[in-house]
Amino acid sequence: MDLNYLYSFVSFLIGLLAGFQGIYERYQNDSVTALSTLPGVSYLISRGTVPAAIFIFLYAKGYLLGSELFLQALACGTGAELVLRTRFYVKQSQKDGSIEELVKGPFDLLRWYQGLFLESIARYLAASRKKIVRDLLPKNVDVQTLLDRVLSNLGAWPNPQTSGELETALNKMKTEWQDESRRAGTPPILEQKYKDKLGYLLLNKIGASGLKTLLSI
Repeated sequence: MDLNYLYSFVSFLIGLLAGFQGIYERYQNDSVTALSTLPGVSYLISRGTVPAAIFIFLYAKGYLLGSELFLQALACGTGAELVLRTRFYVKQSQKDGSIEELVKGPFDLLRWYQGLFLESIARYLAASRKKIVRDLLPKNVDVQTLLDRVLSNLGAWPNPQTSGELETALNKMKTEWQDESRRAGTPPILEQKYKDKLGYLLLNKIGASGLKTLLSI
């Protein structure tokens, strides 16, 4: 076997990183979990396969130089991404007094294809996120104590903007909890509702590790 074909992994890696960028932009703190799902893995592999296949085809046809295969593998990866992200001006139209430009290209197909996988990932993530929150939330601690604990631990968070946003949201939740529990008492269903609400707020903002840290004593 010609070992030069292994350079196709360079092209594959570039496609892989481009695919990861799309997943990270959508899911951010949940990116690692998203990557572990079947649609996440399938999407990354498919994104990496395209530039790798281009490299293999060009090399097999003798279009690539043996002395510069690494650079040419990089070019196949970046070139494939440039083509996939290209859009072309089609026409200009006037609508509601404003001018709209119609642009089409491979990027529209890429966005549609990416959307299919990202929506599939979302269905897998929902169950995973619920399990993370239920596993990390202390079982025998009431909502008021959890809210006070997180607020007292908030000063440890290194990003002032994030901690400020969380403090505002947590104080609002605390007021809502006190008002609602005063009216309805504290039935288990209401306790669980606010525990889940607290867990998802922290998970969305700072991820599972941050959730675990701020809930710790």
